[in-house]
Amino acid sequence: MVYPQNIEDKLGFGKIRDMVRGATLCPLGARRVDDMQFLTDRRALQHELSLLDEMKRLIEQAAQPLPTDCFFDLTPALKRVRVAGTFMETDELYDLMRSLRTIEALVRYLNPKPGEEVRTADASQGGVAAQDFVARFPLLHGMAQGVVTFPDIVRKIDQTLTPTGEIRDNASPQLAEIRREMQRNLSSIGRLLNGILRNAQAEGYVDKDTTPTMRDGRLVIPIPPSSKRRLRGIVHDESATGKTLYVEPAEVVEANNRIRELEGEERQEIIRILSSIANLIRPDIDNLLESYDFLGEIDSCAPRCVLPTRLTASCLDSPNRTSPTGYRRVIRCSTSATSSWTARWCPSISCSITRSSAAYSFRARTQAASRCALRHSASFSICSSMACPYL
Repeated sequence: MVYPQNIEDKLGFGKIRDMVRGATLCPLGARRVDDMQFLTDRRALQHELSLLDEMKRLIEQAAQPLPTDCFFDLTPALKRVRVAGTFMETDELYDLMRSLRTIEALVRYLNPKPGEEVRTADASQGGVAAQDFVARFPLLHGMAQGVVTFPDIVRKIDQTLTPTGEIRDNASPQLAEIRREMQRNLSSIGRLLNGILRNAQAEGYVDKDTTPTMRDGRLVIPIPPSSKRRLRGIVHDESATGKTLYVEPAEVVEANNRIRELEGEERQEIIRILSSIANLIRPDIDNLLESYDFLGEIDSCAPRCVLPTRLTASCLDSPNRTSPTGYRRVIRCSTSATSSWTARWCPSISCSITRSSAAYSFRARTQAASRCALRHSASFSICSSMACPYL
């Protein structure tokens, strides 16, 4: 049977899709929501419904919530570093480390090892054995099976970055030495500037509350224009009002030049460190992309289980095949925020949709109705796959 391309617009599901997309945590899940389409295969429909049922039960029953703290989409950066000689920037590596930890936590959560116990809200004493957990949530367990985790990459990045995402001083011996020398030079410049500043304040051509500041990466002293001939050095900047000049005293020019050289050396060493991590990552990029695909599945699945509560929705029931007229009502959903509608499996399926002041009625034969399902963003009950009251 041929269906019109604008079926979703006719049924008003754009708002539902937008609600689910807005509940995703990162672009990985949002893209999956955007890619959802009508399902015409009953088995695929049932699989989606069962998966969302498992996710809904897991969210409701779990004593410990799903790990969802660091959902980041690193797929563009991973694809970029396929090319030899390229590397991830520090902030990208920081997000990679945290999201890989989340993936590892999700895999442990959904794929417990034999002998482990999983805490659930309905476990009055102790936890649920791993085999029982798998029996309760076989599809979610199957999603996590085969997902590769990367503890070695996480460990290497953790050794390189601080808890706030900066390159550690001890990321390499060369970087440690560069930063030590930079600190020595900065201390020396600071002492020189403070001495010059005290003399200028004593002679009265610099205010008492004046302190050294930074301009163009160089330590300078702010002075009034009338005093610029009294302080020998290089003028680097002028205030917007023209009442302050920023002068680098001649005594610290060479030391500041050395600081700039050291900053260049530091950047080159950081690039070398980042490139070495990229070389570690590059052989595993395909597996990494698959692991992020798993993260996107979780990100698109969880919101579809939460949204029905807001929509007062209920799960799709399977038709009663023992009677040609025994199709049961499968979806009932009402919400003031979106559409309100009721669909029934019956010999001549009917659906009424009310949006704003417009009302539509559609009819379809039983055979068409039994074949057609909407895989949409709405969730566990309007679901990612829902019975389509087709026209």
